[in-house]
Amino acid sequence: AEYMGQTVKALGILRVSISHQALIFRLLSAILHLGNIEYKKGYNEFDFQNELTSQSRISLEQAAKQLGTSPEELITIISKKATKVKGRSTTISQRDIYECKSRRDWLAIYIYQSIFSYILKIINECLTNAIPNSKKVDIWKSIAILDWNPFETNIQ
Repeated sequence: AEYMGQTVKALGILRVSISHQALIFRLLSAILHLGNIEYKKGYNEFDFQNELTSQSRISLEQAAKQLGTSPEELITIISKKATKVKGRSTTISQRDIYECKSRRDWLAIYIYQSIFSYILKIINECLTNAIPNSKKVDIWKSIAILDWNPFETNIQ
């Protein structure tokens, strides 16, 4: 609770509106729920939804609610792929369990990166506005993130 209070205070200092703060926390909640979506062994490629654990169904519903979509639409994003061949009709097929897990993780990473980029943009705007008559961000008075593979770690 203490860290939550500090986070809300920091966002307030950055002039992030209450409605944007609520959206940020909703999206972070969705990420946590996406991470709780697990699959049963014995995956049946014809009936993906029946292969979610009972706890995963709850997490799926909560993630969808936080993202403002239906569980059915969210499961489609994670588990289905559309293939269009030379302008002909589109074929919808089922992803295998590994592709589903990858899509789930990709979605969570994408949402997190979007939130992080938004907060970084707000911080840089605050730094720019703190300098009178500045027209652009001075390179020494801004924050940037180095996203380079050698600096990443993958703990399994």
